[in-house]
Amino acid sequence: MEKKTTNWQDYYDPKTGAFKGDPVNRSRENDDLGSSISNDLHELRKSENESKREFQVRKSFIQKKYKIIASYYNNYKFIDYTKKTNRKIAKKQMLDIVNVLDKNLHDMELFFDKDAEEANIDYKVILVGIITFKHLKKETLKKVNLDLKKLFEKGKQLDFDPRLMNALERILVPFGL
Repeated sequence: MEKKTTNWQDYYDPKTGAFKGDPVNRSRENDDLGSSISNDLHELRKSENESKREFQVRKSFIQKKYKIIASYYNNYKFIDYTKKTNRKIAKKQMLDIVNVLDKNLHDMELFFDKDAEEANIDYKVILVGIITFKHLKKETLKKVNLDLKKLFEKGKQLDFDPRLMNALERILVPFGL
């Protein structure tokens, strides 16, 4: 038996540019695949850009809130609340406890809770983050919280406004009021 040798040219069709037995529309399939891959790459890039934007928005929000909260602690005035000369400062600080400190801590708590399925982030964790990112010193936090605790005790004795007392309680309870 004589073995017949075949040449690639026997299977090549110069009119279609394809080998015999191959689908003639392979080039059209490649065009469709190329188009599909281009679309996939476009969607991947778009998704990555969205993720980066979302990360920047999150980072910006957190840093902004950290700075506001740290500013309260760093600018806190240790005063005698009973002296009439300190009344203006005392009033501002007490208002800021509710309108600045508690409000921003609460905003952060809600922000972190929406991301964590079952985690319950309290003020202490947020304040530790502020210390970690060096917006606030641990010693400052301790000193201010001790003074706030004294204010809370006075408030219980004198029946201060419940909004102030609730804010103080939310701030101090995580630290063992």
